Amino acid sequence: EDAEKIKKIGEAASVNEIVMFENQALHKLLFEEIVWTREQEIQRGKGLYFKTMELKPPAFLVKTLGRWPLMNVLNKIGIARAIAKDNVKMYTATPIICAIIAGENDSDFLNAGRLMERLWLQATLNGLNAHLMTGVLFMWQRIASGEMEWFSKKHISLIQKAYQTTASMVGAGDKNVALLFRIGKANKPTARSIKSPPIITYD
Repeated sequence: EDAEKIKKIGEAASVNEIVMFENQALHKLLFEEIVWTREQEIQRGKGLYFKTMELKPPAFLVKTLGRWPLMNVLNKIGIARAIAKDNVKMYTATPIICAIIAGENDSDFLNAGRLMERLWLQATLNGLNAHLMTGVLFMWQRIASGEMEWFSKKHISLIQKAYQTTASMVGAGDKNVALLFRIGKANKPTARSIKSPPIITYD
């Protein structure tokens, strides 16, 4: 709940946008996941519906940024870092940031996910909203597991520094910051993503 810690965590979380928009492979992955209309989302049955991202720029402008040659040119004048700086305002506009700390095993991460779901449901029951901030954490997991081919040396350094800042602010010690999210009050969402129906089997 400490305002200064929230500020540092928000700045660290914004490194996600720098890497995402400066890295061609991750940029491609992001824009391949975006679906621009409800009809497209229903047709695909998956994807990141644009309206759920609650972005300020209109869809046509964001679509333009999906062209890598243009994005690459804009990055030379600092567009990715400008987006990240603007997002810090959003990440820090919260009364509380929460972290779930986990060990090294798959079961530790599974239990971290289950706990996240329960906290999110409880927050919703109490009229609050939750927003995951996991980009840097997942990138760091890739690097920590030796999968560095995705990132440049410059980005590896940025990710490691951002993760270390986050871990220090939440007191993770020698464990992993598995999940990071903010909780607070928000306006009614513009749209919601479709959900896959549950697969239920009975013995």
